[in-house]
Amino acid sequence: AGVTDTHSVAIDWGDGTRGDSAVVTRDATDPTLVRFTASHIYVDDDPTTSSSDIYTMTMIASDDDTGRADEEEEIRVADLAPVVTVGTIAGTTENVGITMIASFTDAGTADSHTAVVDWGDGTPVHPVAIAASAGGGSLTANHTYGDNGVFTVTVTVTDDDSLSGSDSTTVTVVNTVPMVAIDRSGTTTFDGVQTVVGSQGVPTPFSGSVSDPGSDDVTVTWAYGDALSDSATNLVNPPATDPAVSPSIQPRSFTSSVTHAYARPCLYTATMSAVDDDGGAPRDYVASDGRARVS
Repeated sequence: AGVTDTHSVAIDWGDGTRGDSAVVTRDATDPTLVRFTASHIYVDDDPTTSSSDIYTMTMIASDDDTGRADEEEEIRVADLAPVVTVGTIAGTTENVGITMIASFTDAGTADSHTAVVDWGDGTPVHPVAIAASAGGGSLTANHTYGDNGVFTVTVTVTDDDSLSGSDSTTVTVVNTVPMVAIDRSGTTTFDGVQTVVGSQGVPTPFSGSVSDPGSDDVTVTWAYGDALSDSATNLVNPPATDPAVSPSIQPRSFTSSVTHAYARPCLYTATMSAVDDDGGAPRDYVASDGRARVS
């Protein structure tokens, strides 16, 4: 009621902070009415594990004659989820690692956080260490894909009040074809060409090696040059066939050995080829122009 009094307002925000910077003004039409404004940012909805909590704000108004009035008000502060951004991931090939870099922000600057990444290839969701900063953080993780495909990489960050934010990007993994090499250790050179020598009606042995950096089933075909051939599939995880997107990392090498009896003497071109379950198809020949001499 003291229209000539001056006033100050202190505010205890209920979160351990106190403010003395409220702007006090006297109402223009009612000089007995004193108004004040103040602002505050709650950095956490303490305690943790709850999606929102109530703070008790206490306002203390004083005049220049030491008069004082207190008022309390409850304020509900709700948690906000982290906002996650995943960077672009460069494409790669099977069994060659990639690096994922992500960052996040959180309006609750006092929150703590955990993060996981789902690589999108059927492998378990993987926890990721966070380099934390006030109001956010960054994280980096590495991964190797055992099979080709287009994979969705999703990063999820969860705060200590159990709210989560996620972001995703895709990474393209290109198939790598198998490598094949025929064993030429038992060949004989005719006219400068390495040649396998066999006899009519007698099984002639052929052997070769196959390597594949991907987790793939590989079918090896030997074409003997006389319109006949043999094929066999080497499974990466027998007896099951490899799924379209294999979650495993299983580069491997194996040997393919066959025999073939030629019905008549001739000069043949024998071919070894290998096709993985993603369509990669290299081939090799017995010699530079491919010969299997049968006498």
